[in-house]
Amino acid sequence: MLIYPIIYFVICGIIGIILWIKMLNILEKKGKKANNSLVTFRQYIDFYKIIKIEQNLTDRKKFQGIFYGQLLLIIAYFIGMFFLLSTLT
Repeated sequence: MLIYPIIYFVICGIIGIILWIKMLNILEKKGKKANNSLVTFRQYIDFYKIIKIEQNLTDRKKFQGIFYGQLLLIIAYFIGMFFLLSTLT
């Protein structure tokens, strides 16, 4: 059934876009440069630095949730790609 991996990628993609937009908004509020069209490793590093210097504990937990949620989505994409490729062969 090829439809299940496609639905999986659509759901992961929507969640990833939402988390990405939230992260970019936080970066812009904190005065960092944010590129809306290209995912760069530098933006993850800047966001991680913002997490480390954040004094408000509730904001820090929220930022960590966004950051680690994006990292987990990368792993989820790899797992989904493995299942997609295994169903195609």
